[in-house]
Amino acid sequence: MLKVILVDDEAKARRSLALLLEKIGNVQVIAEASDAQEGIRAIAMNQPDIVFLDVKMPGMSGFDMLDSIDKIVLREFGVIFLTAYDEFAIRAIKYSAFDYLLKPVDEAELRETIDRYLSNNHPLQDYDALKTALNQNTKIRIRTALGFEYINAMDVIYIEGDGNYSKFVLSKDDIRTVSRTLKDISSELPEEFLRIHKKYYINKSYLVSLNRFDHECLLEKDSVQFRVPVSVRMMKNVR
Repeated sequence: MLKVILVDDEAKARRSLALLLEKIGNVQVIAEASDAQEGIRAIAMNQPDIVFLDVKMPGMSGFDMLDSIDKIVLREFGVIFLTAYDEFAIRAIKYSAFDYLLKPVDEAELRETIDRYLSNNHPLQDYDALKTALNQNTKIRIRTALGFEYINAMDVIYIEGDGNYSKFVLSKDDIRTVSRTLKDISSELPEEFLRIHKKYYINKSYLVSLNRFDHECLLEKDSVQFRVPVSVRMMKNVR
């Protein structure tokens, strides 16, 4: 019998999935968690065969949760991601050979996925490949005068927050101002982004140097340089 853990911030979604798993049989839900931190503790205490993991959760996403788990431990259980339709997340998940189920979960698809695990025919999961794919495919939605558009997060050099607005700097001549707070945007940023000030996130891919005396970072893209202030408190994070 497969031992599974459900990690999803929506209690209703957990209940629905638990009922479907009970209906399928050969599966025992040994623990549930409503956030990533609870999920990490549940995995450490229960040694599951499979973790059903919601991609988007407040505070720490499903991807962030896996990132905080030791790689050796990660090899000891399978992961099935739960996600609403998200083209970019699904593309990354499929690229790295993880299983996923769209929410609301369909019984037939769930049964097929469980059968694959029971027959030892589940895919080899490559979390490093998943992280790479996520960084390459992460898109941020911004409003425009005509509606909205998606921009590739890895094209952004840095982001400056200004109250209820944020500026995305893609080049010297391409700066997009959106009516979203820096806090709101931060949950959508890939791990290449680093907070260096209460008002700034930088893309580490463009980081050239840190000046501790002047409290600023030097970024460079296409031979154009940008200087961004660093707070004393966050300077230790710049590396």
